[in-house]
Amino acid sequence: YDGSYLFQCIWSNPETELYKFAGAGAISARPAHRFTAIKVGDNIDVNPIYESLSNKEHRGWKEGEIKELDKNSGQVKVKYQYNDQAYEYWTHLDNDEEIAAFESMAGSGKTISDLLDDDIKDKKDRQIDIGNEWE
Repeated sequence: YDGSYLFQCIWSNPETELYKFAGAGAISARPAHRFTAIKVGDNIDVNPIYESLSNKEHRGWKEGEIKELDKNSGQVKVKYQYNDQAYEYWTHLDNDEEIAAFESMAGSGKTISDLLDDDIKDKKDRQIDIGNEWE
């Protein structure tokens, strides 16, 4: 449907593809493996994917500030600005589609689709470069 992301359009059968499923809390409740030294008040780049499902204008990376850390997991509440209005968004620090080092993604104006396209092109370019080394 209009405004959906690719990962929402995939059907998985738990009877034949159990490996695609995780137990409740297995990911969201675990401690962070990235940004382990982050604290309230630190700046970070945020890509509010789920917020943008209902409001397409929220798509893309923005500068954010850590407002709250969940003491039992790697979940963080990030405050970001859009059209001079403040929003808050919960995500997990290990989610590299939604959290990145400060000033590494925000300002690029790129969505996750743009970044995936760039990554695919980069991988193809590297394959060509490696192939040329063997000639």
